[in-house]
Amino acid sequence: MPIAQDYLNGSVFSIPTTVNPFINFPGATESILALFILLHIPVALFCVLGWVILFLLLRRMGVHFNLGNELSVIYATAFTSVLAVLREMDTQSIDIWIAAWFVLLVLLLENPKKTFKYFLLLGIVFGMLVGSKYTGIFYMLILLAVYGLRLIKLLNWSRILAFLVPFLLIGVSWYVRNFVARGDPLYPIPFLFFSGDTHIENLNDYVLWKELLNGHAEIILVALLSEYLVWGLSFIPFLFFFIKNLRKKFIDAPTSRVFWLCFFLFITAFFMYSFKPTDYHFVVSNMRYMYSFIIMLMLALFIMAKKFKIVQEIVLLALLNAIAAVSYIIYHPKLIIIFLVIASLIYLKGKKYLERFISGAS
Repeated sequence: MPIAQDYLNGSVFSIPTTVNPFINFPGATESILALFILLHIPVALFCVLGWVILFLLLRRMGVHFNLGNELSVIYATAFTSVLAVLREMDTQSIDIWIAAWFVLLVLLLENPKKTFKYFLLLGIVFGMLVGSKYTGIFYMLILLAVYGLRLIKLLNWSRILAFLVPFLLIGVSWYVRNFVARGDPLYPIPFLFFSGDTHIENLNDYVLWKELLNGHAEIILVALLSEYLVWGLSFIPFLFFFIKNLRKKFIDAPTSRVFWLCFFLFITAFFMYSFKPTDYHFVVSNMRYMYSFIIMLMLALFIMAKKFKIVQEIVLLALLNAIAAVSYIIYHPKLIIIFLVIASLIYLKGKKYLERFISGAS
C-alpha cells in the first residue's frame, strides 16, 4: 500500500528516506493498486481481479497444452480454489499477480512471433515479473533456460530494443534505484554478498534445503498440505514421470517444456523459498510464494492424466480438493460465493468424467 501511495504522490522513484525498509521493494504491480485508489475502486478487489485474470490465463494455458476446454476449466478452478490462494483474496498481496505474470509469460513464450509488438509485450510482462518481486529474477532465469534458444532465433536489433526498453523501465529501474540509494540492488533483503537491512533476518539462514537438513521437514510438509492439500504432494508423481521420460521419451515437445519448467522450479525451490520453522504462521504464509511451482506441477499431472486416460480420477480429486476449502470459508463467509462458483464449474465441466468414474466403480 505505501508503494501505491508513492505512485500517486509522484515519489515512487525518488530515493526512499522512510525508516520502513520495505518501501525499497520493487513495486511494478503496485501501479495497479495505485490505479484502484485513484479511481476509488475498493482495494479489497485488487486480488479478486488478479484471481479472475489468473483463472482465465490458466484456462488458456490448459487449452494450449491440449487439455481441451472442459478439462482446462477444471485445471484452472483446481488451482484457484486452493487455500493458499483463497487466503489472499481479501488482501493487497501481489503473489496472485506474480503467478499471473508467470503464466502469461509461459503463454507468450509458447507462441513466439517475429514481430515488434510481440517483443514489446514480452518486455512489458518480463518487466512486471522482475519489477514486482525479487523472486521474479529466478522465474525469469528459469523461463529463459527453457525458452531462450527459441527466442534467440527470432532476434534482430529492433526486436531487442522493443524488449529492452519496457523491461529496463518497468523491471530493472527498481534495482538501479536501490543501488544508487543503498549500494545494494536487492535492499532490504540480505542475500548472498548483499548485506541488506541489518534489522531483517538473513533469508539465507532459512532457505528450504537448510531447514530440511536441520530436521524441519515435518512442519514444512504440514504447512504445504495445509495450503495445497493433495496438490502439495504433486511433486512426487511428477518426479516419477520426469525420470521415466529421461529413461525413455514418451512425451511431445510442448509437454517436455512443461516438465523442464517443473524440474527447474523444483530445484530452485530449495534455494528460493525461506521458511522460519520456529513460527508456523510464517511457514504457512510463505507457501504463497510457491504458486508458480504448484501451477506447473498441476499442469504436468493434468497432461499425464489425459495421456494415461485417468481423467475421471483427477477430476474427482479436483472436486474433493475444492470441497475441502469449506473449512476455510467457515472463517470467511463471504467466500462462499467464490466456492460455489468453483465447485459448480468443476462439477459441470467434469460431470461426464465423474459419471464414467461412478459407473465404472459400480
